[in-house]
Amino acid sequence: MAPHSFSRRTTQVSIVAVALVTMSIAAGCASQPDESLEPAPTSWWGAPTATPTPSASPEPGDASPSAAPGERHEEGAPPAPSSSPLPSATPGAPTAPATPSPDPSPTETADPGLPDVTAVAREAIRSRALSRDGLISELEFRGYTSEQAETAADAIGADWNAEATEAAQGYVDSTAFSEQLLITQVTYDGFTPDEARYGVAHVEADWNAEAVEAAQQFAGGTPVPRADVVLYLREQQFTEAQVEHGADSLDYSEVEEIEPDASDAPAE
Repeated sequence: MAPHSFSRRTTQVSIVAVALVTMSIAAGCASQPDESLEPAPTSWWGAPTATPTPSASPEPGDASPSAAPGERHEEGAPPAPSSSPLPSATPGAPTAPATPSPDPSPTETADPGLPDVTAVAREAIRSRALSRDGLISELEFRGYTSEQAETAADAIGADWNAEATEAAQGYVDSTAFSEQLLITQVTYDGFTPDEARYGVAHVEADWNAEAVEAAQQFAGGTPVPRADVVLYLREQQFTEAQVEHGADSLDYSEVEEIEPDASDAPAE
Protein backbone atom coordinates (compact mmCIF):
# COMPACT_ATOMS: atom_id res chain seq x y z
CA MET A 1 0.00 0.00 0.00
CA ALA A 2 1.29 3.37 -0.85
CA PRO A 3 2.07 5.85 1.95
CA HIS A 4 -0.27 8.43 0.47
CA SER A 5 -3.23 6.07 0.66
CA PHE A 6 -2.48 5.17 4.29
CA SER A 7 -2.42 8.82 5.36
CA ARG A 8 -5.81 9.51 3.75
CA ARG A 9 -7.41 6.58 5.56
CA THR A 10 -5.97 7.74 8.90
CA THR A 11 -7.53 11.18 8.40
CA GLN A 12 -10.94 9.68 7.66
CA VAL A 13 -10.82 7.58 10.83
CA SER A 14 -9.97 10.63 12.90
CA ILE A 15 -12.89 12.61 11.48
CA VAL A 16 -15.28 9.75 12.24
CA ALA A 17 -13.96 9.52 15.81
CA VAL A 18 -14.39 13.27 16.38
CA ALA A 19 -17.93 13.09 15.04
CA LEU A 20 -18.79 10.23 17.39
CA VAL A 21 -17.39 12.12 20.39
CA THR A 22 -19.36 15.27 19.44
CA MET A 23 -22.60 13.29 19.09
CA SER A 24 -22.03 11.70 22.52
CA ILE A 25 -21.56 15.09 24.15
CA ALA A 26 -24.66 16.47 22.42
CA ALA A 27 -26.72 13.49 23.53
CA GLY A 28 -25.62 13.99 27.12
CA CYS A 29 -26.58 17.67 27.07
CA ALA A 30 -29.97 16.89 25.59
CA SER A 31 -30.70 14.40 28.39
CA GLN A 32 -30.22 17.17 31.02
CA PRO A 33 -31.97 20.31 29.65
CA ASP A 34 -31.39 23.69 31.32
CA GLU A 35 -34.65 24.85 32.92
CA SER A 36 -33.56 28.50 32.67
CA LEU A 37 -33.66 28.31 28.90
CA GLU A 38 -37.13 28.56 27.37
CA PRO A 39 -37.88 27.75 23.76
CA ALA A 40 -38.35 30.72 21.57
CA PRO A 41 -41.98 31.23 20.52
CA THR A 42 -42.78 30.43 16.99
CA SER A 43 -45.49 31.63 14.70
CA TRP A 44 -48.21 29.41 13.32
CA TRP A 45 -46.06 28.54 10.30
CA GLY A 46 -43.07 27.60 12.48
CA ALA A 47 -40.92 30.69 12.08
CA PRO A 48 -39.48 32.08 15.32
CA THR A 49 -40.94 35.34 16.53
CA ALA A 50 -39.23 38.08 18.46
CA THR A 51 -39.72 37.95 22.23
CA PRO A 52 -41.43 41.16 23.43
CA THR A 53 -39.28 43.24 25.68
CA PRO A 54 -41.22 44.43 28.81
CA SER A 55 -41.45 48.18 28.99
CA ALA A 56 -40.05 49.92 31.98
CA SER A 57 -42.69 50.83 34.57
CA PRO A 58 -43.04 54.57 35.00
CA GLU A 59 -41.43 56.15 37.98
CA PRO A 60 -43.75 57.82 40.54
CA GLY A 61 -44.40 61.42 39.55
CA ASP A 62 -43.69 60.78 35.88
CA ALA A 63 -47.06 61.81 34.43
CA SER A 64 -45.93 62.58 30.93
CA PRO A 65 -48.30 60.76 28.53
CA SER A 66 -47.04 58.67 25.67
CA ALA A 67 -47.34 60.10 22.20
CA ALA A 68 -50.32 59.08 20.14
CA PRO A 69 -49.72 56.76 17.18
CA GLY A 70 -48.26 58.66 14.28
CA GLU A 71 -47.16 61.58 16.48
CA ARG A 72 -43.86 62.49 17.99
CA HIS A 73 -43.62 63.83 21.47
CA GLU A 74 -40.59 65.93 22.11
CA GLU A 75 -39.06 65.82 25.52
CA GLY A 76 -40.09 68.83 27.64
CA ALA A 77 -42.99 69.83 25.34
CA PRO A 78 -46.47 70.10 26.94
CA PRO A 79 -48.85 67.25 26.12
CA ALA A 80 -51.44 67.87 23.44
CA PRO A 81 -54.95 68.47 24.80
CA SER A 82 -57.23 65.49 24.65
CA SER A 83 -60.24 65.78 22.37
CA SER A 84 -62.25 63.22 24.35
CA PRO A 85 -65.14 64.73 26.37
CA LEU A 86 -64.77 65.11 30.10
CA PRO A 87 -66.62 62.47 32.12
CA SER A 88 -69.99 63.63 33.41
CA ALA A 89 -71.03 63.43 37.02
CA THR A 90 -71.84 59.95 38.24
CA PRO A 91 -75.63 59.41 38.19
CA GLY A 92 -77.00 59.49 41.70
CA ALA A 93 -73.91 61.14 43.14
CA PRO A 94 -74.69 64.10 45.42
CA THR A 95 -74.07 67.48 43.88
CA ALA A 96 -72.97 70.54 45.74
CA PRO A 97 -76.00 72.70 46.67
CA ALA A 98 -76.26 76.02 44.92
CA THR A 99 -75.14 78.89 47.10
CA PRO A 100 -78.23 81.06 47.78
CA SER A 101 -77.93 84.71 46.96
CA PRO A 102 -77.87 86.91 50.04
CA ASP A 103 -81.07 88.67 50.97
CA PRO A 104 -81.12 92.36 50.18
CA SER A 105 -80.04 94.49 53.09
CA PRO A 106 -82.72 96.61 54.78
CA THR A 107 -81.23 99.75 53.23
CA GLU A 108 -81.78 98.42 49.70
CA THR A 109 -85.10 98.90 48.04
CA ALA A 110 -86.91 96.11 46.23
CA ASP A 111 -87.65 98.56 43.42
CA PRO A 112 -84.60 100.62 42.38
CA GLY A 113 -86.97 103.39 41.31
CA LEU A 114 -88.23 104.00 44.86
CA PRO A 115 -86.71 106.92 46.80
CA ASP A 116 -84.76 106.47 50.00
CA VAL A 117 -87.04 104.81 52.54
CA THR A 118 -85.75 106.86 55.49
CA ALA A 119 -86.46 110.14 53.71
CA VAL A 120 -89.96 108.92 52.84
CA ALA A 121 -90.57 107.96 56.49
CA ARG A 122 -89.53 111.41 57.74
CA GLU A 123 -91.79 113.10 55.21
CA ALA A 124 -94.74 110.89 56.22
CA ILE A 125 -94.26 111.80 59.91
CA ARG A 126 -94.11 115.51 59.08
CA SER A 127 -97.33 115.37 57.08
CA ARG A 128 -99.55 113.74 59.73
CA ALA A 129 -99.46 111.97 63.09
CA LEU A 130 -98.54 108.30 62.79
CA SER A 131 -97.78 105.51 65.19
CA ARG A 132 -94.79 103.26 64.57
CA ASP A 133 -97.07 100.49 63.28
CA GLY A 134 -99.00 103.00 61.20
CA LEU A 135 -95.79 104.30 59.64
CA ILE A 136 -94.60 100.78 58.81
CA SER A 137 -97.95 100.03 57.14
CA GLU A 138 -97.70 103.27 55.18
CA LEU A 139 -94.20 102.42 53.88
CA GLU A 140 -95.21 98.87 52.95
CA PHE A 141 -98.17 100.29 51.05
CA ARG A 142 -95.73 102.42 49.05
CA GLY A 143 -93.79 99.32 47.96
CA TYR A 144 -91.06 98.91 50.57
CA THR A 145 -90.31 95.61 52.26
CA SER A 146 -91.14 94.93 55.90
CA GLU A 147 -87.45 95.04 56.88
CA GLN A 148 -86.95 98.34 55.12
CA ALA A 149 -90.06 99.85 56.71
CA GLU A 150 -89.16 98.71 60.23
CA THR A 151 -85.57 99.90 59.90
CA ALA A 152 -86.68 103.31 58.65
CA ALA A 153 -89.29 103.67 61.42
CA ASP A 154 -86.61 103.07 64.03
CA ALA A 155 -84.02 105.23 62.26
CA ILE A 156 -85.96 108.50 62.16
CA GLY A 157 -85.98 108.86 65.96
CA ALA A 158 -89.66 109.81 66.23
CA ASP A 159 -91.30 110.69 69.59
CA TRP A 160 -94.26 108.33 69.54
CA ASN A 161 -95.83 109.95 72.62
CA ALA A 162 -95.81 113.25 70.81
CA GLU A 163 -97.28 111.57 67.75
CA ALA A 164 -100.07 110.10 69.91
CA THR A 165 -100.82 113.53 71.36
CA GLU A 166 -101.03 115.05 67.90
CA ALA A 167 -103.31 112.24 66.69
CA ALA A 168 -105.62 112.63 69.72
CA GLN A 169 -105.78 116.39 69.29
CA GLY A 170 -106.75 115.95 65.67
CA TYR A 171 -109.69 113.74 66.60
CA VAL A 172 -110.93 116.13 69.32
CA ASP A 173 -110.73 119.09 66.93
CA SER A 174 -112.77 117.29 64.27
CA THR A 175 -115.61 115.72 66.26
CA ALA A 176 -116.90 115.08 69.77
CA PHE A 177 -115.11 112.42 71.80
CA SER A 178 -115.20 111.28 75.38
CA GLU A 179 -111.86 110.74 77.05
CA GLN A 180 -112.24 106.98 77.18
CA LEU A 181 -113.47 106.65 73.61
CA LEU A 182 -110.57 108.82 72.40
CA ILE A 183 -108.06 106.47 74.06
CA THR A 184 -109.71 103.56 72.26
CA GLN A 185 -109.53 105.39 68.94
CA VAL A 186 -105.84 106.33 69.29
CA THR A 187 -105.00 102.73 70.25
CA TYR A 188 -106.86 101.55 67.17
CA ASP A 189 -104.50 103.71 65.08
CA GLY A 190 -101.57 101.54 66.16
CA PHE A 191 -100.30 103.37 69.22
CA THR A 192 -99.57 101.34 72.32
CA PRO A 193 -102.00 101.72 75.26
CA ASP A 194 -99.40 103.74 77.17
CA GLU A 195 -98.81 106.05 74.19
CA ALA A 196 -102.57 106.48 73.70
CA ARG A 197 -103.17 107.37 77.34
CA TYR A 198 -100.28 109.79 77.29
CA GLY A 199 -101.57 111.48 74.15
CA VAL A 200 -105.15 111.83 75.43
CA ALA A 201 -103.94 113.17 78.77
CA HIS A 202 -102.06 115.96 76.97
CA VAL A 203 -104.75 117.16 74.57
CA GLU A 204 -106.53 120.47 75.03
CA ALA A 205 -110.09 119.28 75.63
CA ASP A 206 -113.08 120.12 77.89
CA TRP A 207 -114.87 116.82 78.36
CA ASN A 208 -118.12 118.51 79.45
CA ALA A 209 -118.04 120.58 76.27
CA GLU A 210 -117.38 117.39 74.33
CA ALA A 211 -120.51 115.86 75.90
CA VAL A 212 -122.59 118.87 74.86
CA GLU A 213 -121.24 118.68 71.32
CA ALA A 214 -121.97 114.96 71.18
CA ALA A 215 -125.58 115.53 72.34
CA GLN A 216 -126.11 118.19 69.69
CA GLN A 217 -124.66 115.97 66.98
CA PHE A 218 -127.01 113.18 68.02
CA ALA A 219 -130.12 115.38 67.98
CA GLY A 220 -129.21 116.91 64.65
CA GLY A 221 -131.45 119.98 65.23
CA THR A 222 -134.61 117.92 65.70
CA PRO A 223 -136.47 117.37 68.98
CA VAL A 224 -135.50 114.04 70.57
CA PRO A 225 -136.46 112.63 73.90
CA ARG A 226 -133.98 113.26 76.69
CA ALA A 227 -133.80 109.57 77.49
CA ASP A 228 -132.47 108.88 74.03
CA VAL A 229 -129.78 111.54 74.45
CA VAL A 230 -128.73 110.10 77.79
CA LEU A 231 -128.52 106.61 76.32
CA TYR A 232 -126.37 107.84 73.42
CA LEU A 233 -123.93 109.75 75.66
CA ARG A 234 -123.46 106.68 77.82
CA GLU A 235 -122.67 104.63 74.75
CA GLN A 236 -119.98 107.19 73.91
CA GLN A 237 -118.37 106.40 77.27
CA PHE A 238 -118.79 109.81 78.88
CA THR A 239 -118.85 109.85 82.64
CA GLU A 240 -122.27 110.08 84.34
CA ALA A 241 -121.70 113.72 85.24
CA GLN A 242 -120.73 114.51 81.68
CA VAL A 243 -123.83 112.65 80.41
CA GLU A 244 -126.14 114.78 82.57
CA HIS A 245 -124.34 117.95 81.52
CA GLY A 246 -124.67 117.10 77.83
CA ALA A 247 -128.32 116.03 78.09
CA ASP A 248 -129.30 119.21 79.94
CA SER A 249 -127.86 121.34 77.15
CA LEU A 250 -130.75 120.52 74.76
CA ASP A 251 -134.28 122.03 74.59
CA TYR A 252 -137.00 119.42 74.95
CA SER A 253 -139.97 121.84 74.94
CA GLU A 254 -141.12 120.71 71.53
CA VAL A 255 -140.80 117.05 72.29
CA GLU A 256 -144.24 115.41 72.57
CA GLU A 257 -144.78 113.27 75.57
CA ILE A 258 -145.62 109.78 74.42
CA GLU A 259 -148.42 108.36 76.53
CA PRO A 260 -148.23 104.62 77.16
CA ASP A 261 -150.58 102.53 75.09
CA ALA A 262 -153.39 100.89 77.03
CA SER A 263 -152.59 97.58 75.40
CA ASP A 264 -149.11 97.74 76.90
CA ALA A 265 -150.47 98.11 80.44
CA PRO A 266 -149.85 95.10 82.64
CA ALA A 267 -152.90 92.87 83.17
CA GLU A 268 -154.52 92.90 86.62
